[in-house]
Amino acid sequence: MIKVSCPSCSASYDVDESRLPDEGLRMRCPKCSESFQVHRDGSTARAGGGAGPAASQPPKRKATAVGMGPGGPPPPPPVAKAPPSDLPAPVRRQEEPEIDLPAPIRPPELGDLPAPKPGSHGLDLDPFGDGDELTDLPSPRKPSSSPPGSGFDPFADMDLPAQIETPEDADLPAPLGSSADGTDLPAALRSPGGTDLPAPLRSPGGTDLPAPIRGRRSSSGEEMDLPMALTDAELPTPIGGSRVPEPISLDSELPEASDLHDLPVTRDDDQGAGSARGCGVIELDLPDGDEIELGMEIEAPAERRAPPPPLGGVPDGDSIREDSQGMELPTSDGLGGAGTAGLDLSQFPDADMVEQMPRAEGAPEFVAAAPKRGLGIEAITIKRPPWLLKGVALVGALAMLLGAGFYSGQTRYGLFGIHLIEPWLPASGDDAAIGQTIAAAEETAASDTYRATQQALAELAAARTEAKLNRMLVARSLLHESYTQVRYGTETERAAIADELRTFLERRGDDAPRVHVALASNALRQEDTELARSQIELAAQEDPSDPYVDLIAGEIALVAGEGQAAVDAFERAQASNPSARARWGLARAYQSLGRAGKAAAAARATLEISPEHAGARVAVARLLIAEGNVDEAYELLQMPSGVEGGGGAERPVARVDRSAALAILAQIEADFGRLGAAREMYDEALELDPNNVDAENGSARIMLLEGAHQDALKRFRKVMKSEAPAGAVMDPTGKPKFVVEAKLGAAQALIEMNKADQANKVLADLKTPEPVNADVEIWLGKVANARGKSKAAVRRFRNAITLRPQSIAAYIALAQHYTATKRPGQAVGVLLEAQNNVEITAEVRRVLGWAELQRNRPDDAIRQFKAALELEPRDSTAQFGLAVAYRRKSMLEEAAAELAKVEALDSKFPGLALEKGRLAEASGETDAAAASYRQALQQSPGDAALKSRLGAVLVMTGKLEEGEKLLREVLEGQPYSAEAEHFLGRIDMERGQWDAARQRFVRAARLEAENGVYRMYVAWAQLEQNEMTPALRNLDEAIKIDPTLGDAHWLRARIRIRAGTVRDALDDLNKAIELNPSRVEAWAAIGESHYQLGQMREAISALEKAVAGRPEQGYWWYRLGRLQLDEGMRADALESLSTAASIGDKAPEKEAWLADAHRLMGEIYYAQKKRQDAVEQYGLYLDLADQNAFDRADVEAKLRKIADGRP
Repeated sequence: MIKVSCPSCSASYDVDESRLPDEGLRMRCPKCSESFQVHRDGSTARAGGGAGPAASQPPKRKATAVGMGPGGPPPPPPVAKAPPSDLPAPVRRQEEPEIDLPAPIRPPELGDLPAPKPGSHGLDLDPFGDGDELTDLPSPRKPSSSPPGSGFDPFADMDLPAQIETPEDADLPAPLGSSADGTDLPAALRSPGGTDLPAPLRSPGGTDLPAPIRGRRSSSGEEMDLPMALTDAELPTPIGGSRVPEPISLDSELPEASDLHDLPVTRDDDQGAGSARGCGVIELDLPDGDEIELGMEIEAPAERRAPPPPLGGVPDGDSIREDSQGMELPTSDGLGGAGTAGLDLSQFPDADMVEQMPRAEGAPEFVAAAPKRGLGIEAITIKRPPWLLKGVALVGALAMLLGAGFYSGQTRYGLFGIHLIEPWLPASGDDAAIGQTIAAAEETAASDTYRATQQALAELAAARTEAKLNRMLVARSLLHESYTQVRYGTETERAAIADELRTFLERRGDDAPRVHVALASNALRQEDTELARSQIELAAQEDPSDPYVDLIAGEIALVAGEGQAAVDAFERAQASNPSARARWGLARAYQSLGRAGKAAAAARATLEISPEHAGARVAVARLLIAEGNVDEAYELLQMPSGVEGGGGAERPVARVDRSAALAILAQIEADFGRLGAAREMYDEALELDPNNVDAENGSARIMLLEGAHQDALKRFRKVMKSEAPAGAVMDPTGKPKFVVEAKLGAAQALIEMNKADQANKVLADLKTPEPVNADVEIWLGKVANARGKSKAAVRRFRNAITLRPQSIAAYIALAQHYTATKRPGQAVGVLLEAQNNVEITAEVRRVLGWAELQRNRPDDAIRQFKAALELEPRDSTAQFGLAVAYRRKSMLEEAAAELAKVEALDSKFPGLALEKGRLAEASGETDAAAASYRQALQQSPGDAALKSRLGAVLVMTGKLEEGEKLLREVLEGQPYSAEAEHFLGRIDMERGQWDAARQRFVRAARLEAENGVYRMYVAWAQLEQNEMTPALRNLDEAIKIDPTLGDAHWLRARIRIRAGTVRDALDDLNKAIELNPSRVEAWAAIGESHYQLGQMREAISALEKAVAGRPEQGYWWYRLGRLQLDEGMRADALESLSTAASIGDKAPEKEAWLADAHRLMGEIYYAQKKRQDAVEQYGLYLDLADQNAFDRADVEAKLRKIADGRP
């Protein structure tokens, strides 16, 4: 504050120098109305005449909320003269009186009030000059709780302005017309609209008047009214952006009331004749003492009402509010009149009157008159000691400080702005040393191996323990943590570290050196490609020399599938800072574009720079395999796969790289026929990386070989739903290669499950206008073959041969199709064509061997498997196939020897335990077979094939309940298990439930249409139900599918015997015995056939073999004894019949032949004169035989002879 004095009347004032513009401020003294210029150094200079009535230029229109109604009242009566006063003289214009009033506080959007019309009266007390300037007026602190309709008290919680003078010399404004010299009094004009204007109070401490607004000046150069001298009390705070409205005439409309336009209300206690238009003589009593404090109560504004008729007269004083009439103000000796005077408000308008004034031309139409405000003074005796004010100020300052501190905790500055001083804290470390650490770590990571990357991350983490607040270090650490996960896959521990680093930067508003490249890497880690793009663009602007800007840009392009953009980015990175990371990025980018040559060159270049680079080793190994250098590829994969001898256990390798290497090695093992090792590697690869689609496909293919078609189909379908990763190899069909392989595998599984139509749907989107993929053509041909479309199948197989003439698979598929469609000559021609075009390798020989087994030609299969083993002695698949072929040929000892070799080569070969059990079954050692299956199930409890086979053996050994339980478990997991269906049918057959058995047999035959055994049992069920014709048709089909089925020949012989074609039946029976010597029922049937042909000796010989193979069969003994008796072999016949009778007598149910056996024995004893034995046998016959039996009368006759003693 600076002190200035009026150059005319020497009145002193305190002026806030901060409000003074550089060029100074033109002001007007309220006491003498003299205008003068105030400079920032406190000096003053006259600026011309005052603002008295004779001023040549009328004052600008003042902003006010006071006006008169439409039409306006007649001119007021002359104002009574008051005793002379030393207060400032009123400002008048020649044409009309004018009173300056403080403008109401209003929002910035309200416009100026209308200009006054001629003849109107106003109060000229605006200390700030032009109405365009902002006006500082006291404003209410808060809404009043007074009842509606009352005004508010402008003096509540507000210091009133006063001059800085001694109490004796204090000059206060006087009412209009109260002095002869026309003192300019800021008295309130009480308008009909109820607008009350404040009167300044005088206190010994000085009164605060609104100070001029700093830096604002009338655009027309109009002078400013100087406020009364300021005290040390608070100044009212101006509302920024408000505008002071221009004065309006008494004929214009008053604005309506609003919460932002409340003006002070004067006390209506002056009823004297000197009041004019609601503005009479006001005397302000000032108290004796040092302080004055007003406790005010602000009443809520009155509701808006419709405008009343134009203002007419002056209301009666009785209408003044009670609280306003009771207001008392303190007295002062400094007034120019009586020592104590009251305020007579009897001439003010009634409290209920609110009038809408007409709007002057050009004035804003939204200005409205305010309703009447009531003023209630509760107390004026409260004193505030200085220490209390200081204490309150201190508490307020502390509260503000704490609030600001806690609020800053939510900003980039941290709690109490701690982040602002972090760079100078010891925990931030030395930037130079940190820079060297970062450079060393990035140099370590440049080799792009997983081990080097982990080492670089460890170096950065160690640096953070000493300088955890260093933002450059944190940003660079976030870059490398995120980049590592983008490259090598997400790891939970590393992801948590990256999240923590990101939070650190985020709390500091991401204010760190080279932060944008780190944020781009983090966004890519979180798969937010768009954010990564925007951040990498900012990073390029921030520091284009940063080598990781181009590296991250390349990774972003790869993820987005923009191969060329990735190539460009990695080439820039390689040009600016050559490294293995840039080289490997180029290899992957070229691979994504399908440019195999450039990808191979970049991969080999990476391997030269970084020999331990796992990703490059995997890529180069794939290239070597494609070139036929399998052994070199196998050696190259030892390190990244971590297999024995490769040292992988000592070298950290990323899980994804190790998984990829294991999948390739597994494929190599499978190609060599070592399926056990392949399956283990596939399983380990999937454990390391569940998203490894190559391992998933390979594992499913092995399941197909084991017969687990349903499980394999699930895996193939999982792969089919996988998204192609960046840089995935594409198939010529336009699909990712791994998806095509999965679709082909799924089609194979569906064909095996007799679902050719579903297989056709799976392969539908692989069909192309022109053939492009040989494997796709082969399986499209197999699907067409399964659907009975021979021409389409042949065409597809021929397409495959054309595309890949050196592959044996297409030739074999076509040859098998010709064989199945009864075109053996064409099948042979295809195989001869294959011999001329295909290089004969161990794999080709092995494939041919399995093809011969499928054709049920075990001799040819044995020859092919032996040839394969000559080319590749360690081919466990060929060794296993040889064992199966020996078993099919019933060369059981040779089969056991080959299985032992397989176990030595690959103890975990798929199907080994199963085949050992089958061999035990073929040897008749069902208990040994069951034990083998149980032992295998302990090692692989989830193996459905083992469980199914064990259930089958249990059924064959008569353990139906245990077998049924296992088989039903198999069906729950694999609803399409043909074996489980078949043996459940066998259980129904043993229980005599032929309808249920037949349904099971038919379902199994449909699931595996090429299984002759299942077709044979369908015929068996039909035979037992006397459906001879369909039974014979199914047996013919079964023998066609598998000519080695001895039982099928036996069943067909039974039908032929019934049909009378005994000689044909003998042919089938002899073949059945040849193929299956254990089928002793065939010997019995052969005996019956010879008997029908009259060949008794041959019949007896066959029956003797039958009872030797199954001595518990009483009927066969009976038939043998009868034939022997017919041939005169009584002794042999008696022995055979005695055995039959002994078996029959022990049976719970007596057979029909038993009675005849006793009769025949009686005949032999009768002929031998052994009368007692004959009577015994005849008696048994009579007990068992039917009453109408043909021989009953003859037996009874012989018994009578014996009784009579006749010979």
